Amino acid sequence: MSKPQTPQRQLAEEERRRLELEARGGLDQLVQLLTKTAIDAATDQKVKFTNKKREQLRRQSDILSGAVAELIKILTDHPHTHIREYRLANLFEALGSTAFIASYVIKNKTLDKLRTADATEKRLSKVRKPEVETIIGEEFAKFRKQQPATKGGPWKFANAIYKPVNARLIKELHRKKELSRDAIARYLKKHPYFSKSD
Repeated sequence: MSKPQTPQRQLAEEERRRLELEARGGLDQLVQLLTKTAIDAATDQKVKFTNKKREQLRRQSDILSGAVAELIKILTDHPHTHIREYRLANLFEALGSTAFIASYVIKNKTLDKLRTADATEKRLSKVRKPEVETIIGEEFAKFRKQQPATKGGPWKFANAIYKPVNARLIKELHRKKELSRDAIARYLKKHPYFSKSD
């Protein structure tokens, strides 16, 4: 007979389930956005597409929806929540990165709309998470080198590096919205400097 879960393990499992649902929701929104953009392009008479191209856009949007639905079934065929969430997150990152790269590499009015859509901005902010973490880590290291005597928790350091971090995010990642001090502090909590004493 399996042992009853402790409150901590129950909370961890609930958090994993929440992340899995969030990953599923992100995938659904991204696929809907991509297919809607394709359909909008196919029906937009102002865009100079041939009938063949319009039909290809419609067909490819159907293929995308069906393929992602099948991949989700395959990837979620696992008993452990954290594995399912990890697999879905990777699928989401692959789709998001593809949309992001295409929107910059291919010059097209429809892709320009996709790149600037609010929903895309939110979804792609997750895709660029490693780059955000790198910038925060570099600015944190720079601050500690400049002011080694400064002590405090993640929030104090987040407040100190808030401006340089956001300046780089805007310049290097073209973010429209600033990252809050609380969000920076959450990143710093996972930094080895703070987690080494755990």
